[in-house]
Amino acid sequence: MQGADAGLLRLAERRHQDARIRHGAGDDPYDPAKITLKANSFDCILTREFLFRTEDKTRMLRTLKRALRMYGQLSLTDFVLPPGKEPSAAVQKWIKNDPFPIHLWSMDRYDAEMAALEMDVRVSENISKDYHSYMTRAFQSFIDRYQDGRIKATPGQLEILMGEVERWARLAALLEAGEVRLHRYFALKPVKA
Repeated sequence: MQGADAGLLRLAERRHQDARIRHGAGDDPYDPAKITLKANSFDCILTREFLFRTEDKTRMLRTLKRALRMYGQLSLTDFVLPPGKEPSAAVQKWIKNDPFPIHLWSMDRYDAEMAALEMDVRVSENISKDYHSYMTRAFQSFIDRYQDGRIKATPGQLEILMGEVERWARLAALLEAGEVRLHRYFALKPVKA
């Protein structure tokens, strides 16, 4: 970084640190898998493409179920491995190169966990094709806006944007090849649970 960009970065870092000190924020990263939710307090919980980044999914699913009221609805989408498949070399490379943790379950494992929780699963479907189409349209829109000059970015910002585009392109390729799926569950918390 040069000149004004470097100065702004130093100022932002200093203000961020000052805010952390004022608000008593520590350096420990937030771990959503360790959340606690009040029992029987939600009619509906929606989680979208989140649990694949959570190592202890079993605990997280138990926490979500416990937080649902009787007949509460759980709507969940997550990236999974196809049934009976181990991560391919391409999937392993994606996991290794992503800057954030990835902990994939197979669809079989999700099905077993939902059954163990005695959730009343009403919908279980592979929505990869629709999601891939959405990603493709979003990529094209980004490219069109960039080429038209509607996206203005400094070289540093552009480097970050391109890194994000590459991450999403790798995921799109895995979805297209069927090596990873986006799966949707809709389930109810039964009366007895």
